[in-house]
Amino acid sequence: MTGISYVSSTTELVKPNTSTGSGSESASGISEEKQVFMDILLTQLQNQNPLDPVDTTEFTNQLVGYSSLEQEMETNDNLEKVLSSMNSSNALSSVSYLGTSVDVNTQTSVMQGDQVQWSYALEKEAKTVTIQVVNSDKEVLAAYGAEESAAGTYDVSISNDDLTAQVADGTELHLVVVAVDADGKQIETDIVGKMTVDGVETSGDKVTLTAGNISFSVDDVVSLRMNNAAGNA
Repeated sequence: MTGISYVSSTTELVKPNTSTGSGSESASGISEEKQVFMDILLTQLQNQNPLDPVDTTEFTNQLVGYSSLEQEMETNDNLEKVLSSMNSSNALSSVSYLGTSVDVNTQTSVMQGDQVQWSYALEKEAKTVTIQVVNSDKEVLAAYGAEESAAGTYDVSISNDDLTAQVADGTELHLVVVAVDADGKQIETDIVGKMTVDGVETSGDKVTLTAGNISFSVDDVVSLRMNNAAGNA
């Protein structure tokens, strides 16, 4: 499956410790050792020489240390359980994206139902705007001049019949917008890919959404909307 090369996500969830029961087992061992020290201390106190009593400071310090360590181990174990629960909830909530139309901050979109869609925004008025649709091999499959060139946001919807060579459903395509102002300078454009989520993949604490042959992170979605009963956005 091809990933989106135009989208970069640096957000990573905290990965919990996957070793089974290590925290609770360690805490249990600390508790047992603490009990042994308590038994030794009580035995020594019961049998000490009244004229030469035992200095119990060291025993007391060790017991305090064991108690603190035991509490820290239990706290870490509880935190791991909370993180694991949060990761499970994230995975389950991501399933709700299935069948949802999403906008992703990328030049890449996917052919779905014989249509591929984007939107682009011009920050200022252009003299000319040229639209190109290219495949992953950088072959131009469609090219035309846009009729509207004022500053604003525009939708692009290309059907399979509009391409010089038809592509299979699920194929990734890229939109290239070249806008030039009256001075011949290129105008920056923001492009958003529009697609319908048709799959959810989970790996440990990572959740990835798929649309056709492309994949992207939940964090890369900039907006979403539910499809109507006819399955259109």
